[in-house]
Amino acid sequence: MKKIGILTFHKSFNYGAFLQCFALVNRIKSDFPDVIVEVIDYTALSTVKGYEKMKSAYKDSIVDMINVRNGLFEEVQSKYLPLSDYKLISDNYTELFESIKGKYDIIIVGSDAVWNWGNKGFPNAYYLGSDLGAYKMSYAASAHGMDYKKITEEQKWQLKELLNGFVYIGVREETTAQMVRYADSSLTIHHNCDPTVLLDIEKIPVDMEKLREKLQKKGIDFSKPIIGLMAGEPYGKMIKKYYKNKVQIVALYLPNKYADVYLYDLNPLEWARVFSLFNITITHFFHGTMLSLRNITPVIPIEIASEYNKSYHTKIKSVMINMGLEDYYETWNKKTTFINRILYKLKLDNDKAFWFGLCKKIDEVIINPPKERIVLAMDKEAKNYNSFKRAVEEILMKE
Repeated sequence: MKKIGILTFHKSFNYGAFLQCFALVNRIKSDFPDVIVEVIDYTALSTVKGYEKMKSAYKDSIVDMINVRNGLFEEVQSKYLPLSDYKLISDNYTELFESIKGKYDIIIVGSDAVWNWGNKGFPNAYYLGSDLGAYKMSYAASAHGMDYKKITEEQKWQLKELLNGFVYIGVREETTAQMVRYADSSLTIHHNCDPTVLLDIEKIPVDMEKLREKLQKKGIDFSKPIIGLMAGEPYGKMIKKYYKNKVQIVALYLPNKYADVYLYDLNPLEWARVFSLFNITITHFFHGTMLSLRNITPVIPIEIASEYNKSYHTKIKSVMINMGLEDYYETWNKKTTFINRILYKLKLDNDKAFWFGLCKKIDEVIINPPKERIVLAMDKEAKNYNSFKRAVEEILMKE
């Protein structure tokens, strides 16, 4: 049997990272049932260290919650991903290449920000810089967050050489396409949808009645509108101030003292479905945006102005434009420090025009949710998988 290996951020303690891998695995399995699909069980050591460093920013009580959540991740990762027998946690990617050489017919890199080398060094594993005895492809690869225009001429030359080793280059957003063109303008680039767009949401193995009960036991009242919140405390504060007790606020991923409930104890599959129980989601996060839309739940993604998004379209802005939903996208443009952007400790109290406008938009969406628009937008975006499917078919026919 033919064998496909996927190299991505499958073991990150990040809901979106797991779900994009889960979605891509299951879609390829569905399209190519006679092919073995395997996730290459490699994690960069710098990723592991980054999560440990992140914990140091929180109080012990929050760290305890994070540890509970991470334990749930590990259970689901081992149960629902077809992991390779080979396992490595290291920044020494040459060992990885030696171990997987000749084991796959196709190796796919992606999705997620696999081509941002900010904390992994360059080159790294996700550029597949070796003869691996396999066709190399990228699916929805992203370089989000990296200022590629600042790379050296030597790095640019290396990047060109590495990218020319791929038989198919699929990227998630236009900024990554620009990086590829910057390295070599002759390369053919395909826009791919994030794999979470392809999720068959009703087939995710989650008992929705039990999930609903879980929220009720935590105090959620389903007779009131529910706002899912993946944003910092200022957003919780302004929503609470505007709505008083007329809505319920459910915090996801990040704790928020103004939320009625903090759902720290969801596994990734429960997280993928909990958005269906919300009337609207307010989020800073890409996959919070995508999973809301996948559940046909309206979402207002809010990004914080930075030097990066002054120069480039961010991943969230790109996908909202691609889907024709950019009128629901917001940017908060006040100046803030880097650390405050990371911890979401922004001072919005004086920016009354921003938060009043945001709450009015939330009002409009709760009263008249644009569900038909969302369905059409997701169907349109899902078509950006098709060129990848055709490329895999052509390779398997050659073999």
